[in-house]
Amino acid sequence: QLPPDRTKHGTLVEALLEEERLCDTLGRRERQEAVIEQILSILRVYEDPPSMAAACVRRGDLCTQLGRFEEADEALNQALSIRRGLSDRNGESIALRSLSFLRWHQGRHQEAVDCNEAALLIDYERGDLRAMSHDLTNLAPLLQQLGDFNGALERLEKALELETSEQDAFN
Repeated sequence: QLPPDRTKHGTLVEALLEEERLCDTLGRRERQEAVIEQILSILRVYEDPPSMAAACVRRGDLCTQLGRFEEADEALNQALSIRRGLSDRNGESIALRSLSFLRWHQGRHQEAVDCNEAALLIDYERGDLRAMSHDLTNLAPLLQQLGDFNGALERLEKALELETSEQDAFN
């Protein structure tokens, strides 16, 4: 019932991004894909680079889960390019983390490590301890796959140290 302007479409995109996240959690992949396509069609008309980057990451993550790696690569590289163009270091880190997830699924473990370490460096620069902990936790199985068991253990111990300093019971 909002007037047909950028505010209406921004609100709709926000609501659809929330719906997409719920579909992801519930494993409703067909609905999730339809929601992402709806978001992208809105954003093709109403330019909103941050929302477009977020939608591209969501599309990339979904395509990774569905084994559609070429589509995932395209979407995630688009998101990374947008975030870098905006000088959005947090968004860049998120896109790199998703690229790492894609590379891991592709069996390209060293590239996955490289993407994740780039995200970790950004999160370190930003002082985002929670994101650093997630990056370190993501790195451990990758390093394990590469046979670097000591490196994997070191990353997990560092993540545990960060979580203890944050005193976040959930993590």
